[in-house]
Amino acid sequence: MSEVINLSLSQRANHLLAHLYNNQEAHLPYSKTATVDYDNSVFLSTSKNPNGTVNYSPRSLNYDLTRGYGSLGKYEYHESKANILGQYEVIQTGEKMDKNEYQKALDKGMNKSNTLNVNNTKYWTDYNKLIYSPKSLNQLNNWEYQPHDFGTNRNFPNLKFDTFNKGKEEYHQYSEDSLENFRNTLEQCDLIQGVNLISELDSAWGGFTNELLVDLKDEFFNNGINSKYNIWVHGLMNHNLNPKLNQLYSRINSIIELSFNSTLFFPMNLNSSSGCLGSGYDETSEWHNSSIHAIFLNSIWGLNNQIKNPVKMSVIEDELLRGFDKRNIVNEIKIHKNKQASNDFGMVDIDRASLYNLVDNIKIKDKPDSIDLSLSDSKNSKYFAKSYIIPNDQSLSESLNKKENFPINIYKNNRINDILNNDTFPNILEDKSVYSEFISSNTLKNDLKFYREVIKRSRENEVIEDKFELIEKISELIEEYTIGYDESDEEYDSN
Repeated sequence: MSEVINLSLSQRANHLLAHLYNNQEAHLPYSKTATVDYDNSVFLSTSKNPNGTVNYSPRSLNYDLTRGYGSLGKYEYHESKANILGQYEVIQTGEKMDKNEYQKALDKGMNKSNTLNVNNTKYWTDYNKLIYSPKSLNQLNNWEYQPHDFGTNRNFPNLKFDTFNKGKEEYHQYSEDSLENFRNTLEQCDLIQGVNLISELDSAWGGFTNELLVDLKDEFFNNGINSKYNIWVHGLMNHNLNPKLNQLYSRINSIIELSFNSTLFFPMNLNSSSGCLGSGYDETSEWHNSSIHAIFLNSIWGLNNQIKNPVKMSVIEDELLRGFDKRNIVNEIKIHKNKQASNDFGMVDIDRASLYNLVDNIKIKDKPDSIDLSLSDSKNSKYFAKSYIIPNDQSLSESLNKKENFPINIYKNNRINDILNNDTFPNILEDKSVYSEFISSNTLKNDLKFYREVIKRSRENEVIEDKFELIEKISELIEEYTIGYDESDEEYDSN
């Protein structure tokens, strides 16, 4: 079946996963005559009811801080209240949150998605549609979720869940349960395709995720020795955060360690200055921000489970790395507006925004026709490998091939834009036809050199345990992303 297991760690990661699984729910056949274009068992676990119907639930393990699940009760849809009281010790953790109008309607089999807005989608559970298994929901009991902030320690409110090493230390309280939960999930798979981990890079979740990843490799994937496996990490950077020094150290630690322990690493930022984003976009809303990241990940998911011409994780990884397994950081990611699909009135060469400017005689500041999720600045970059995921558009495919003078990978996801039309997806894009691009390029070298200089000038502290080991790892990566002779490296080595 080529299943994919997803692990989502943090509130921001769970927002992203909620969008992805809401789109998976939209693929489910609710009638016998419905057209099935996807193998729904790739991302969803299935169980049959006595009446022959099938239940679907996310094949995922979600981690969050206390109160991070909002109004969702862990056993809400699986046990009666009486049974819970009889089998479990109930601990009062605070006033229970009320469901919003959308979730109340969903419980009654009604759809009121038109009631969703930035004010009632503070938690990912406010707009989530699928029912998760209780075993999928994992909570860090020592820390409490705070919207738009790091979590706080429940016993010492001045302590924040903010640095790499705090997450690393916290993980060891949950290591046994985490491995057991993953084992149970893995045993439900016939032929696993790969594992996705979604986490944060600017908080303690980076350290927590890395420790979990190391354990998973050691326990289930033979630590990568004589074993082909695909473990991808998607690291979310907080574009609204001006990181203090400790957060910068944590970001660097997370990027380096997660890249070393994964087979493909996607650090994802968000540049909100784009002509693709409409006036309704609110950069303070995680519902909005996570939906943009979800567009990119969904373009890959659609390849992984489409019935016609599926593209497995292993193929995407191999064609991106081209044998350079250590060059596994995808440092440029963009979502492009499909201009060919966006032109009106049959005018192929006239940009619609420019036309409106001419008619209204108004000068509007030009904005890029793409959304940039890249870690690195793409100016003057030389890429090692470039991949596109596009709709079934022959003219776009020909245009991309003509533009490039280096081999590229083009994959076709026939329903790449479906997620934009989901009833829980915010209306924040100007156009409803997009395609994605992801690149491994030499510009990452500049970021890595900056990271190395920051760590070089630092003192070993509670955030950086082994300064020189980290510098050595960064230097190894710089060599992988260097083309030809680089004088600046020689200057560094002579110091």
